[in-house]
Amino acid sequence: MIFYKTVSCGNDFILIDRDECQSAAATVINKGQLAQKICCRHSGAGADGVVFYKIFPGTTGTFGTPGTTPVDFEIFNRDGSEAELSGNGMAGLSALFFYLNQSGDQDQVVLNTKAGPKRNTCLQREKNKFRLKIEIGSADFQNHDFFPFLSVSCKSLQKKQAFEMKPPKERHQADREWVGGATPFEMTPPKERHLEKNKWGYRYQGITFYPVSVGNPHAVVLVEEGMAADKPGQIGQVLEGAPIFPYKTNVELVLPTGAGPVDYEKGENFRVFFYERGVGQTHSSSTGSAAVFAVLQKLNLISHTLTIPYPDLDESIKISGKNKIYIENYTEIVYKGVHLS
Repeated sequence: MIFYKTVSCGNDFILIDRDECQSAAATVINKGQLAQKICCRHSGAGADGVVFYKIFPGTTGTFGTPGTTPVDFEIFNRDGSEAELSGNGMAGLSALFFYLNQSGDQDQVVLNTKAGPKRNTCLQREKNKFRLKIEIGSADFQNHDFFPFLSVSCKSLQKKQAFEMKPPKERHQADREWVGGATPFEMTPPKERHLEKNKWGYRYQGITFYPVSVGNPHAVVLVEEGMAADKPGQIGQVLEGAPIFPYKTNVELVLPTGAGPVDYEKGENFRVFFYERGVGQTHSSSTGSAAVFAVLQKLNLISHTLTIPYPDLDESIKISGKNKIYIENYTEIVYKGVHLS
């Protein structure tokens, strides 16, 4: 079975043609099991996820024409679970198409995802490395499927054992610090939540988060300075599998570096910690970056631009948009391999 591996700011994916996958065995392969196997860093190729794709011929050749939906896109996480969308997974697949299309007569490809068709553009190419503009789509702050607690009033939540909500007056001083189980759930009542325009959100086990969907679910946490090095991973683990998220959730923590004033638009003096559903900590996430962008924009902390720095990689992700969110990043095809078992 032939596969390709791509990397976007440290977030790596295996790409497998769906027809190649089925022709390699007499029976249809379980994609989730294959994803678990090939993503293993010890006995497999190693990756954060697997993209399965199907190319449909278009009027100008294999790659179809911009404006059509020539390519099916499926994404599976390292743990074998299927996701709705992956920005860096889409970037990897788009880069592969532009790489294979040696004539260079197309600079756009449309991917058919579970979150709808996404048009992606090649901005620059240098051998096997591509600067891409990836369409993520619109931010949704009212997705009741991913976030069912949005449908429930504060008064009702206080009565629901599933959320174990405590009224603010019952909180202890220690609950103001995240200690992994202090306050099972607290939601600020609507009047108080809108008292200040930049303060809204929900609390789970003492963690204040902002829920948003960009085709898949995210919980964004804005962190103050001074957080212990091991705490972001603990927070990510608690929120990812929390029972308030029926499909689990991706988690992003925005952390100031303490080196000076934070400038989100210029990408100065902050970093983002990504904890992806079904994967764990990753170097980057395009949908996670889009979720951070949407929350910061909602809080009036940015206008229409966000730059997330990756100083260790000497790279950055640029996010922009008004009605739709777009990601600009570099994606590299690092190798072509053969999976033997």
